[in-house]
Parts: sequence; structure tokens; C-alpha cells
Amino acid sequence: RQRAGRGLAGRPGKPPDSCYSFWIGATLRTLGAADALDPDAVTRFVWTCAAPLTGGFSKYARASEPPASSAVDASPPDLLHSFYSVCWLSWTEPGLGAIDSLLGICARRLPPAAGARRSSLRR
Repeated sequence: RQRAGRGLAGRPGKPPDSCYSFWIGATLRTLGAADALDPDAVTRFVWTCAAPLTGGFSKYARASEPPASSAVDASPPDLLHSFYSVCWLSWTEPGLGAIDSLLGICARRLPPAAGARRSSLRR
């Protein structure tokens, strides 16, 4: 579920979470329905989860909105959210190699048969 002009949340009533940019984005790409999202809004949200001083991405946005709770505010960057944030950015930021939405690996490293089969899934 995409919040108006923001990131994606896994359930109603939950704040947007950076890893859902990948989970929902990959699902919609696989189904050929990626145009159901506002990719610019999701990308802006993902960048608000970046931790410029320490590196990585946290679960929740850091600065653009007041947190819903102190737990949201205290969310440090972690490997899982960093990986899935970079996966999303691989589809929207020029210069990054795109991640295959089914396998979660660099699309250019796919064997030729797998790449041809999956090319129809990409925008």
C-alpha cells in the first residue's frame, strides 16, 4: 500500500517502511503492474531513510516527517533495509545496475536464457 506521495507500508495503519519499496515493487514488476506505483515518491521516501553519517538505510524515514513513535525515530540503519533500499534504487537511479525482481541479483549477471525470459517483466 502506497501512502499518498510517500513510501510503501505493508499494512494499513503502519508507517512506510523502506524494505517494502522492494517487496511491493518487485511483486508489481513481476506482475507487469509497476505503473500502479509513483516511483518518484517511493524513491524520495527511500532517500529519506538514508543515514549519511554512518551509511546504509534504516527502516523508517529519518528527517522529513515527525515520527509516529520514539521507536520509529530511533530506527538505526541495518543490512536488510539497506539491501532492499538499494534494490529499489537500482530500478530508479541512473548508473546503478538493475536488480532482477525475481531473484534479487544483478540482472546483467543472469544466464542468457533467464535474462531473455525475464526481460518482458522489466519496464
